[in-house]
Amino acid sequence: LPPALLRWSRAHHHLVTRKAWLASGLSDRTFDRAARRGELIRLAPNVAALPGAPIDATTNIAAAVLSCRAPVMASHLSSGHLWGAPVVGDDPVELITTSRSALRLPGVVVHRPRDFVDLRAVIRCAVPSTNPLRTLTDVGATSPDAVATTLEAFVIERYVTPKVVRAALDRHRGRGHRGVRPLAAALDALVLGDKPPDSVLEPAMGQLFHRHRLAGWVFHPIVAGIEVDFAFPAHGVVVEVDGWSYHSTPEQFERDRERDATLVAAGWVVLRFSWTRVARQGSKVAGLVKATLGHRAVRPGTS
Repeated sequence: LPPALLRWSRAHHHLVTRKAWLASGLSDRTFDRAARRGELIRLAPNVAALPGAPIDATTNIAAAVLSCRAPVMASHLSSGHLWGAPVVGDDPVELITTSRSALRLPGVVVHRPRDFVDLRAVIRCAVPSTNPLRTLTDVGATSPDAVATTLEAFVIERYVTPKVVRAALDRHRGRGHRGVRPLAAALDALVLGDKPPDSVLEPAMGQLFHRHRLAGWVFHPIVAGIEVDFAFPAHGVVVEVDGWSYHSTPEQFERDRERDATLVAAGWVVLRFSWTRVARQGSKVAGLVKATLGHRAVRPGTS
């Protein structure tokens, strides 16, 4: 293939469009012939992947966007996938457009909104996509069961904050957008409040506290000059949650022990729990926290 076409393909998930093929000087007939021979893997009438290219959800979303002549962008769960939410983004691929042109593709749903607030394309994974705020409201409209996990992922990645999402909800109210109510409910259910978590483990621990009715905790407070994950100030107990990717290095192991020593010297008890224990042994973790609180007298001035 011509070098210019290969460069274009590498920038577009190893895809080739008929338009790019023709622009490189190749003929219309050779595009179809290459697809028939297996030299290209056709994903849409005018879009194909190069042999050996990974065909995954992101590739399928990109192919759907490239196959449309009208201006479209990935939206709803497809946009959520591109932004890193733990959702399936290509069953079906979801696109959004302000064009009235007929767009019919197998395995693709094209949304034509009545609410145009926050509807502007940004490039994500080399694909035009809705921005995180618009993605959240759209996911709420069509996939309310997925909006909570999408919101949590976006907050953890610092794409949005609860305050910014509340402002977006105010902008969308009264415009006939069905995603407002599910997103508002998901926002209200964020047990950690307006402080952004550092990982999925912190919301999981917050939910565990909530389920087991462990009250009196504060998220990300400063204790003895250190920002900790959770603290029960009335009892002088700190709870830290350790994700493997962040706490697995020898350097971080030493820093954690230094933090613990500082907190203990200041009169605090420190409990550390791994992802495995929080996710798979939640009741036992809650029992240990509850027992520790029971052994610690309420500190003066904190009741």
